[in-house]
Amino acid sequence: MQPVHIAGAVASAKPPIDWDSEKNGKCLALPLRHIERDGLSFMESAWMPTPEELAMLNAGSPVILSISAPRHPVVALSVQPPPPEITGHTYIDCHAMDCSGLIVWDEIADQPVQNCRAANTIEGWADHYPRDAEGHFKRDPDTGACIAERLTGSFSIRRIWQAPAPAGLPQP
Repeated sequence: MQPVHIAGAVASAKPPIDWDSEKNGKCLALPLRHIERDGLSFMESAWMPTPEELAMLNAGSPVILSISAPRHPVVALSVQPPPPEITGHTYIDCHAMDCSGLIVWDEIADQPVQNCRAANTIEGWADHYPRDAEGHFKRDPDTGACIAERLTGSFSIRRIWQAPAPAGLPQP
């Protein structure tokens, strides 16, 4: 497995200063992001299997986690869906068209724009409905209508990956 960039990376673990590549093998820098899950702090990294490893996984081989430490730390393994595929769309208006399966992606923050209403990737803007501290949509105090805010930057319109249904199960 090879380490790859992970969305939201804020640090990079380097090889230990006394690492001997000839004796112990190659040790690459490891991009890391920090998250909180169930009250615990985690450092996450992303790994891609080589074609040979992918063939072994598809044949039923397990993933082995190796830790170089006197005690085993709390760990978790997961598989993330692939990054959303960039479409050829340059404009989206979710009030005027069916936006199911599409998201607006903030290329600078490397994450989706939450509650996006419309976006123009050529002009570099995205309108979204922000939420207040309690999680409710912000509203105009006079009309009660949801307030849209315009973000500026670099955006793309992407298609959300959907897992295929397991074989033998009825399709919806």
